[in-house]
Amino acid sequence: MERKEAIKNRIKELMEQKGMTYNTLAEKSGIPLRRVYRLATGMTYNPGVFTMIEICDALGVSLDEFFATEELQKLRSPQA
Repeated sequence: MERKEAIKNRIKELMEQKGMTYNTLAEKSGIPLRRVYRLATGMTYNPGVFTMIEICDALGVSLDEFFATEELQKLRSPQA
């Protein structure tokens, strides 16, 4: 699995947990709706760290919590 897909999956998972729509996430994060949509659908390949901080703040999680999934941790681990 690619990183962009794992990030997309995590954003969508947290949005569902919080009952958020793309519009709500855009409003809470201050990120334009189009960019939020592109992140949440995997159309953005490399979101910047400041964008991810805003997304995490809006979702009520830290960066550590965001990236603490098994799926994302596998992508960070060195390949054997």
